[in-house]
Amino acid sequence: MNNGKIVKHIHWGANNSYQNNYVIVLWSDHTWEQFNLGPEPYIKGKTMKQHYNFGKAISSKMTKNQLIEYLNQKKAEIES
Repeated sequence: MNNGKIVKHIHWGANNSYQNNYVIVLWSDHTWEQFNLGPEPYIKGKTMKQHYNFGKAISSKMTKNQLIEYLNQKKAEIES
C-alpha cells in the first residue's frame, strides 16, 4: 500500500435515505477508495459536509495516513 499518495478529489454520497453516508476519495495515483461515515446527516447543528470539511484535506494535500487520522479525529468528535 502506497501511503505517499495524496487526496485529489472527494465525492459525497448517501445510500438508503441517509442510512449510510460516505465519501469516495480520488488519490493522486488515480485510484479511488470509499470511506463510510455513518448515518448521521446532522452533527451538533452542522451538516455532515460542514463537520468533516474535506476542503481542508484537499487544500493541505493530505496523504492517506493523514486522511485516515483526520477521519478518526472527526468521528471521535461526533461520539463525544
